[in-house]
Amino acid sequence: MIAAFALVSVALALAWRGHLVLANADWTVRLPRLGVIAWQAVSWSALFSVVLAGIALALPTLPFGTTDNGAAFLGVCAFLVREHYDSPGGFLVAVFGAGIALAVTARALSCLVSSLWNVGRIRARQRTAISLIARVDAATGVMLIDDPRPAVYCMPGRVPVVVMTSGAAQSLTGSQLATVLAHERAHLEGRHDMALVGSGALQRAFPFVPLFGHADKHVAALLEMRADDRALQAGDRMTLATALVRLAQGTTPMGALGAGGETALVRVRRLVTPPAQVTRVRRGLIVAAISAVLATPLLIAAAPAAEAVLLDYCPVWMHGPGPSSASQS
Repeated sequence: MIAAFALVSVALALAWRGHLVLANADWTVRLPRLGVIAWQAVSWSALFSVVLAGIALALPTLPFGTTDNGAAFLGVCAFLVREHYDSPGGFLVAVFGAGIALAVTARALSCLVSSLWNVGRIRARQRTAISLIARVDAATGVMLIDDPRPAVYCMPGRVPVVVMTSGAAQSLTGSQLATVLAHERAHLEGRHDMALVGSGALQRAFPFVPLFGHADKHVAALLEMRADDRALQAGDRMTLATALVRLAQGTTPMGALGAGGETALVRVRRLVTPPAQVTRVRRGLIVAAISAVLATPLLIAAAPAAEAVLLDYCPVWMHGPGPSSASQS
């Protein structure tokens, strides 16, 4: 029961306070890749904490073979394992825990699968439309659409596509266009769309949890910053910043990732006045903190079993009658 209570406490702390810590952290915009990982770690740890809490409550009433096999694998008494996970509510609490674990898992998985399906369907339609109205630009090799509005975006998937409008081709210089295309290719190479699908699925599955809504928004912005950093290999900061300003009013179709959009002006300020570098020591501490967030639910859930392993005995009455008792009878 203590493990389940601790796991629920961790889940509540992460779900209702975790976003405040990350949203106010100055290092996320300096290290956008680690920032994305941190938001994902906090989000999934909150979810796993609830699931593991339910499993911890249900464990004492699992079928005997399941618990006994696990105990045999650990080399510990099955009775002690059940005893360490036992709760005062008995069977009813165990059923409640199992129901919570199954419901949360099913809800998260269904929203994730649904998001993947919907995004795939939307992108398939977008690719069909692009193939009908676009042509290959000889200079850049990307798909060119006749549209006076400047926009550049990529369509991830099994057959990734980078698209730009004629308005973008006319308003951007050669060096600016090179950095913008490098930005889009960074999205494709990093499969940033998968991170967006994951954070979006959690937000849709549990819209009442503040953490997931903030994570969805911040992950999207940090992925754009990460792509900006990769794009600087093809040009300088001012070149990319100028290009983003010219693309700021551009629109991006559903299912695509664009260089412009609502985060463009924030990213321009980041490019014009780059933040200070993060020291190696602080980077190491950040990685350690992220690892701790991921490991904490597992360690708490496993603590009762670990305590049972350390006890080198098993109650005598749990064993059948020994040879001596059999001979006496």
